[in-house]
Amino acid sequence: MRVLKFGGSSVGTPERILEVIDILQGYITKKYLTAVVFSAFQGVTDSLILLGKKAVAGDKSYLDDIDKLQQKHLAAIRELIPDTNSKPLIKKILEMFENLRELTQGVFLLKELTNRTMDNIVSFGERLSNIIITEAMTTRDSK
Repeated sequence: MRVLKFGGSSVGTPERILEVIDILQGYITKKYLTAVVFSAFQGVTDSLILLGKKAVAGDKSYLDDIDKLQQKHLAAIRELIPDTNSKPLIKKILEMFENLRELTQGVFLLKELTNRTMDNIVSFGERLSNIIITEAMTTRDSK
C-alpha cells in the first residue's frame, strides 16, 4: 500500500489540485492500493488559527476572515466542479462554514479558547479541502 500526502502548497490553487488529480489517476490506472491525505488549501490553517485568536480576543473581524475563507473555497468549487454537480457540495460547504461561525461565536462570547476547540477550528481546513478535492476528482471527466 502506498500512502500519499499532499501539503498545502500542493493543493494551493485549482491548477495545482488538477495536477494532484492527474498524479492520483496514474495510481488508479496502475491499480495501486493507495491512501491519500490532503492538507488544507495553502494559507487556510494559518487563517483559521488567526481567526480563533481574534474571536477569543473579542475582535469581530474574525467574521470577515471566515467570509474570505468561504469565498476561497467556493471559488475553488466553481473552478474545479461542473455546475451540474456542484449544488450538493456547495450546500455541504456552506453548512460547514455555518458550523465554523457557530463554534467561533461561542469562543467570542465565552472569551475562552481551549486546545480542543482550536483543534476543532483548525480541522475545518482539512475537512473542506478533502471534500472539495474528492468531488473534483469524482466529477473531473464531466466538466
